[in-house]
Order: sequence, then structure tokens, then C-alpha cells
Amino acid sequence: MNRPAMTLATGASLVAVIAMIAPAQQSGPRRSLRTTAATAEDGSIVVFGTLEWLEVAQLSALQEGNVKWLEPQVGSRVVEGQEIGQLHDEIARLNAEKARLIAESTAGIAKAKAQFDQAAAKLARDLEINKRSPGAISREEIDKDTADVNYADALRQEAMEKRLVDAKEAELAEAILRQHTIVSPITGYVLDRMKNPGESVRANEPLLRIGKTDRFKFVGWVPLEVSQRIRVGDVVEFRPVEPDADLPIEKRVFDGKIMAVNREASTVGGSEVSVLAEINNPANEAQPELELIQGMRGELRILRPGSGVAGGNASATRPVDGSDLRSASAR
Repeated sequence: MNRPAMTLATGASLVAVIAMIAPAQQSGPRRSLRTTAATAEDGSIVVFGTLEWLEVAQLSALQEGNVKWLEPQVGSRVVEGQEIGQLHDEIARLNAEKARLIAESTAGIAKAKAQFDQAAAKLARDLEINKRSPGAISREEIDKDTADVNYADALRQEAMEKRLVDAKEAELAEAILRQHTIVSPITGYVLDRMKNPGESVRANEPLLRIGKTDRFKFVGWVPLEVSQRIRVGDVVEFRPVEPDADLPIEKRVFDGKIMAVNREASTVGGSEVSVLAEINNPANEAQPELELIQGMRGELRILRPGSGVAGGNASATRPVDGSDLRSASAR
């Protein structure tokens, strides 16, 4: 009695499940990203993997103080050499101004020179007198005049050396003042922000973490036998491939070179080793959507496997045509 009802309920559930699956199937096939390496018709090796940060800079305060202002937020783009923040620098500015005034002062040298001129003139007069009237000035007086000249000359030399030291002190004070200005050491994007205006910081305490964007690290895995053909310095091209999106950047390739081939194999699902490549990512402020980003997936084509010829510092991308997009045949 209950069995027909149960069968009817089960049939209704299956209909509902099929109805949920059908629209997804009708929406069209999704592009998939291969997870194994392949060899193309031209002999190049195609590796599939992900971009990671190649260089991350931790920007720290060079001096102890309080944050006056700090502009970039997480996700903001900064440029190398850009002033992005400042510590309160009122005392440092006064010290720098004081040191500059001391360094520019010439009073010490003028005083020492006047003393030297006076002592030298007295010695010259006494010698002239003795020349005209021998013995008029005692030998002891002549020796004293000579010692006064030497002493005044030493004071003059000391004043000149002090001015050099004062100039260095002024440079040091200016350097300390400049260190209150926070400057980005690289071009990239802010990943973390540890401090805000009004907060105190210690010397070398981190303020921001910045990911450098001019180059990325590609990480992919290849079968052990394929890795034997790859050498450090091999020329590569990277093309972004996002399975769930259709992006303009997928129509471009980025130059680079192999950085390393791991010598430790992973045996999970087969013997594979990781391959690392350095990918150039030229800035494109007019079209930022054509720049690579961390975490982007894609295919790396090793153009001349085993050549070990570095690709240089290529800084341009180029569009791909149909031949570049041909599918690789499995090795």
C-alpha cells in the first residue's frame, strides 16, 4: 500500500533534480583549465599553473614617531619613489635647520684667521726690529711669537675641520628629516596596512606590505619525464586562461624565462615536479585590465625546451593569433 506512494515520491524527486541540472547544461560548456603538461606540435611544452607574487616588500618606518598621514589603502596602486605617508617631523625639521645654520657659520674660521694674522704680524715686526737692531728683541720673545703663530695656525686648521664636521652633521640631520617621509620602494599594490594616522611606530616597524607587479612567478607541475627537457633560462610565454570568464587579457601573451625546475618529485597522483618561471608584466595604466594579477591561472609555453637561453628583460606583451591558441597534443 505504501510502496506505490514511495515510488511516486522518488520519481518526483528525480524529476526535480533533472529540472535543476538541465538549465546548467543548456547554458553551454565551460572552458576547462588543464592540470597536466602537454607537448605542442612545434615541440614546445605547455604547462598549466598559477601566478604568484615574485616579490613582496614590507615597508617600514625608518624612524620612531607618530604617523601624520598614510594615504594608500589595501588594493591601492603605488609607484616606486612615490611619497605615500609621513611621520610628524616638527622636531626633526628644527634640528635640521639648526644644523644647517651651524654648518653655514664662518665666524669660527674668521676668528681663528684673525688670531693667526695678529700673531704672524707680531713675529714679523720683531724679526724686522732685530734685523735693524740685533738683540733688541730677546730670543725668548722671538720663540714665544713663533709659538703663538703655530698655535693660531692650529686653531685656524681646527676651525676649518670643524666646519667640515658641521656640514656632515647637517647632512645627517637632513637625512633623518627625509626618513620621516614614507616613500614606496617598488611599484605595486598594497596587500596589508598595519598602521593608521595618529598611531605611534617604532623604527623598522612595518607600515604596509606591497606586492610588486612588474614581474610575477608562475608555478606549474609537469611529469618527471617532461621536466628532464626543461632548463633554467628557457624562453617562455604565458597566456592567461580563466575557465569561468572571458577576459580581454586572455588574448595576449607575456614574455618570461624559467627560474627553476624542482629536483624533488611529488608522487601524489604520479611523479611530478614543480616548474617556476619569471613572467614580465609591463605596466598599462591606460588599460589596467590588460595587466596580470596574483592568482591568475593560465598556460605557460616553453618555446625552446632545453636551450637554457635566457629571455632577457622583455617588457612588452603581444596579442595572440589562432596559431598561438591551437591546442597542444598530449605527450
